Amino acid sequence: MLKPTDLGVTGHLTTIKQHREKLFQKLTKMASSRTPNLKSAGTIGLKLLDASSGTKIDITGVSSFVMNEVKNYFPEIAGPVWSLNLLPGLKPTDKTYFSNSSSEALYDFKVFRGEEEILVSNKQMKGGTNTLKPKNVVDMIRSNSELSRKWANKKQYKVFVELNNKNVISGPISAIMKYYPKSFQINRSDYLKVINQMNMNDVIIEQVPKSFMKIIENDPNVVPYFQEKGHVSGTMINFLFERELARISSEDLQYNQLFLDATRNNVLFFKFGIDSRGIIKYGYDDPNTQKKPAVLRPKNGVDRRSKSSGRLKLDKLGFQP
Repeated sequence: MLKPTDLGVTGHLTTIKQHREKLFQKLTKMASSRTPNLKSAGTIGLKLLDASSGTKIDITGVSSFVMNEVKNYFPEIAGPVWSLNLLPGLKPTDKTYFSNSSSEALYDFKVFRGEEEILVSNKQMKGGTNTLKPKNVVDMIRSNSELSRKWANKKQYKVFVELNNKNVISGPISAIMKYYPKSFQINRSDYLKVINQMNMNDVIIEQVPKSFMKIIENDPNVVPYFQEKGHVSGTMINFLFERELARISSEDLQYNQLFLDATRNNVLFFKFGIDSRGIIKYGYDDPNTQKKPAVLRPKNGVDRRSKSSGRLKLDKLGFQP
C-alpha cells in the first residue's frame, strides 16, 4: 500500500515539492477508499506527511497490518519531505529519486542538495538498515584512491572482493579458504573439491570429503536437513561458511572500519519510530556515530526456499550496521 512502487514515485527525478504534492494526492485518494486498510493507511499518512518529529497523532483503531506498513514504508516515501527540515540547505526545488528496484542494496531514496547527491537508507528506530552488498563496498573503495591504497592488501577488503567475484553460494567458502584457513580443519584439496562443484545455486555436492561431513554431522542446525534430504547441498555448506564469516567480522573491528570508510560521505541513515501512543520520532544518523559496529549479516538459512514456489531465495552476504 505504502511502498514507493505502490504510489508510483519510482524511476524518475522530481523536485521534493512535486513529490510531496503527488504523495498528498495519492494519500487523499486512499483515505476516501471503501477498503478499510487503504482508508486507514491514507488517513494516517496524511497526518504524518507534514508532521514534525515529536508530534502525537491519533492512531485509534489502526490495525497492526496498517501500522506495520507505516513503520516499514512511510518514512521512506516521506523522507525527502521531512528532510527539508533536517538537512541544512535542502530546498523544495531540490530533486529526489527512488529506484525502480524494490531491493536496491545500498539506499532507499536519494536527495540532491544542489549538485550534491545524498544516499539515504531507511530504518526503524529499533531495526536495521539495508544490507551493504560486496559490490557496493568494492566499488566505493576502488573509486577513492586514498581508500584503495589503505585497503588493497588487507584481508577484510579482500574478503569482499572474493564475495563480489564469486557466486552467492561459493563466495563465503572461498573467502574462508583463502583468508581464514584455520577456521575449519579442512585441507586445500578438500576445499577445492567442494568449491569446484558450487557453480550454480541449486547444486548437490557429490563425493563429499570426510572433513566436510564431520562439520555437517556435528552441526545441530544442518544435520536435520541432511538427514531429511539424504544429500549435501551447496546451500547447506554455504550456511556454515556464511555464519563463520559473520562470527569473524563480529570479533574484528577492522570490518566496521571498512564499512565506515566505504560509506563515509556517501550514505546517511534515516530513522523513524512511532509508539503505542502515536508519538512519532524521526531524524538522520551518520554511520560514523553508530554505537553498534557493522558486521557481515547472513540472510540465508540452511534451506532457503520459497514456500509458494519451492525455488531457492538467495542473497549475497553483506554488511549490516
